[in-house]
Amino acid sequence: MGLGTTDTVSSIALTMVPPGNVLKSIADIRRAFWTELGAPSARAYFDAPVLAWLAEPLDGATLAGLASRCTIPFELTGLERIGDDIFLRFPAEQAASIAGLTSQTPAATATSAYRSGPFEAGIGCFCATLAGLTTAKVPVVDQIAVSSIRVKTYLLAQLELRWITGPSFASSWATLSSARCGRIIR
Repeated sequence: MGLGTTDTVSSIALTMVPPGNVLKSIADIRRAFWTELGAPSARAYFDAPVLAWLAEPLDGATLAGLASRCTIPFELTGLERIGDDIFLRFPAEQAASIAGLTSQTPAATATSAYRSGPFEAGIGCFCATLAGLTTAKVPVVDQIAVSSIRVKTYLLAQLELRWITGPSFASSWATLSSARCGRIIR
């Protein structure tokens, strides 16, 4: 990876991080885009859905407050292609709840200290981009069957992503902070 030797972009993602067994399932789905299509973007970023790209980090109290009031269930319903990007999609009925939550956060802009990330937020979990791949391989996307993914509790987390624009897909990330969301039913 070329981090440290080329110009990088810093972004902060407000994400939903599910338990490890679910992260593994998401990673396995994303890995199929690497093994079947050779899409390097499928290996470039974290395995958690992004709700928003933030202009600045949230302080701990703000994040904890958002998490305690968050009523968005963790659910991904299947694959969807948006432009050249493939996402494990949030259910359409969650769009208003996601917009309500993210409206309480500072959104990244072209002039903010932290920029929007390399893919769109609020859709679901980024899997891969098909840009630059041969069109003969693209139909395999329609053949990857994915069942719904649901969990009762997850972490609302801030991940700092440092990435390089362009086809190299070089990146690194770190968790800045997190707070528990959802409810545990006994």
